[in-house]
Amino acid sequence: MGRMIGIDLGDRRVGISVSDDAGMFAHPLTTIEFAGWDQLIEKVARLMEEHNADLAVVGLPRNMDGSFGERSRAALRFSRKLASRTGKTVVTWDERLTTSQADKEMIALDKSRRKRRLKIDQAAAVLILEGYMRSLRTGERVRSGEMKDDEPPEKLR
Repeated sequence: MGRMIGIDLGDRRVGISVSDDAGMFAHPLTTIEFAGWDQLIEKVARLMEEHNADLAVVGLPRNMDGSFGERSRAALRFSRKLASRTGKTVVTWDERLTTSQADKEMIALDKSRRKRRLKIDQAAAVLILEGYMRSLRTGERVRSGEMKDDEPPEKLR
């Protein structure tokens, strides 16, 4: 398995994380200021090339009841476009509560509010990527954001 990129899509900022070569650990990489989908796809594609990433894991913001909202549909559209642009595998991963969890972990580390705000997106991207990598090691797919058979892509356009 090669390197992977984790992506936490936000309204204003997008957090990016990267795995080690063995796919065991995820590390914060960068935060991209959102300035449009095309620009974002190009920047992420460039990061995947620079870090020799074979796969991208995009956080899928499902509603608490598991349904898909507008942000989920945007994440799915982004995933499809990134896969088309890079020719690499792009998967989605259920990201419910990752930003909240990242914030709690940063508070526990005594990070100031300003530092948390600047790094929260990267920390959430780390949690998304770590969750996906853990599922690969254990075979568990419980938190997967993958669509079920009764949720065809046509319903998400």
